[in-house]
Amino acid sequence: MKQTIYVSSLLTALFMLALLLIADYFAQVSVPVSILIFVLVVSLIISVIAGWGNTLNPMKECYLSISISLGLVAFLGILTLLGGESTVGLRVDHPLIWLIVFTTLISNSYKIIKLKRIEATE
Repeated sequence: MKQTIYVSSLLTALFMLALLLIADYFAQVSVPVSILIFVLVVSLIISVIAGWGNTLNPMKECYLSISISLGLVAFLGILTLLGGESTVGLRVDHPLIWLIVFTTLISNSYKIIKLKRIEATE
């Protein structure tokens, strides 16, 4: 039950983030941004509370982190290809976005290698 709440709240947070990005890229779309931010924050708080002490498979956590970061960059690219333009500066060609992605990739790749070594020795 606790893990279902955790996953549901994380998926809700990702969905709210996607809606916020759509509202940013297509400003002509009327979306209540304050409500989206509120739901995003509440779902993140619920996921932290539900995930507290919940031990997930560390290998799955690494793959999930990599997937989310690459998925968000792909989503930004799709929004750009659809003709949207960010009003706050979140673009695919922004160096900070790529710094975050590469940091996520490198740190999680290191964790995966470390976890595989631990599994091999056991």
